[in-house]
Amino acid sequence: FAEGNIPFIPVITKHYLTIYSRMPMVKNGDKIGYTLLDPTEITDIEDVPTKPYYIFDVEDGKAMLGKSPKDAEKLIRKNKRFPLTVDEVMSLGIHRNSKHNIDATGSRYKSSKVPVLWLSDGGPRLDWSIADDSRGKWGSASCGSR
Repeated sequence: FAEGNIPFIPVITKHYLTIYSRMPMVKNGDKIGYTLLDPTEITDIEDVPTKPYYIFDVEDGKAMLGKSPKDAEKLIRKNKRFPLTVDEVMSLGIHRNSKHNIDATGSRYKSSKVPVLWLSDGGPRLDWSIADDSRGKWGSASCGSR
C-alpha cells in the first residue's frame, strides 16, 4: 500500500442499508450526517458487488484535492485504481475522519452530477457536485481493488 493509504474498509451496500440509515453513522466532531439526495437517482458507473464487501488500498482523496471529478477520474484510472462509489465514500466517512470533502467519482446523481460527502459546518451531508467543478478542499477518493 502507498504511504498514508488505508489498508481496507468494509462497505455495506444500498441493498442492505439505505443512505438514510448509513449517513447518521458519518460524523464530523459532534455533528451527525444526513443526505439531500434521492437514492433512486443514484447510479454507479463502477461494477460493484451487491453484498457487503471490502475495498483495499484506499486513498481518501487527498491526492486529488483541487481536481474536478472528471479530471480526477482520468488520473485514477491512469494509475490503475478505481474511483469510489457513493456507498464506498459513506463507508470511508463512517470509518475515518476526513479533513476534506470527498467526491464519489464512481457514482452519478441524476446521470450527470457526482455525489459528494460534504463536511459542512451543519454536519456531514451527502450532496452533489458538477463533474467539471473543482475546489481546493474537494478530492476524489480511490481504491486499489474491491
